[in-house]
Amino acid sequence: KMKSESRIEHTGETRANMVERVEIRLHDTRNIVREDGSISGIAVPYSKQSVVLRDRARPYREEFRQNALQISENVALYVQHDASGLPLARTGSKTLQFEEESIGLRFRAVLPESRKDVMEAIRRGDIGGVSIGFIVEEDEWEHRAAGAPSTRYVKRATLIELSLVAAGAYPDALLD
Repeated sequence: KMKSESRIEHTGETRANMVERVEIRLHDTRNIVREDGSISGIAVPYSKQSVVLRDRARPYREEFRQNALQISENVALYVQHDASGLPLARTGSKTLQFEEESIGLRFRAVLPESRKDVMEAIRRGDIGGVSIGFIVEEDEWEHRAAGAPSTRYVKRATLIELSLVAAGAYPDALLD
């Protein structure tokens, strides 16, 4: 396994990526937790660009095409991409669900009652984003003049995991 690090421009956050092909993207949740402990939002906005990403040789922005993500029965929800603990929700148990919409891939998760710490962190704004881990199957690149970021269009990918995180890379997130 390879370890690489990337820096998110607008937050200064540095992330380590231990799995060679899994890539991480983030966006804002606006601190929504319902009375039943559920949260929802857009895991991936379609046709909206990310902030400038720097996990490759050349800076770039990323855009997901509509219906680009395939969802497995084992997608889990974590905090900060930490898969060493228990998942907060999972597609196989139906506590994590996804639905395609024209604006993006919508998710709904019911958090465990025992994880009041996570709910409080979301309400306070300590956790303010959603991030996906995915494997790209098909993409297309558009390169610009020297110094200008390229654009990566993700056309087909497999969703590996969803995480609650401190900051996000997709500023156009829409939430319930």
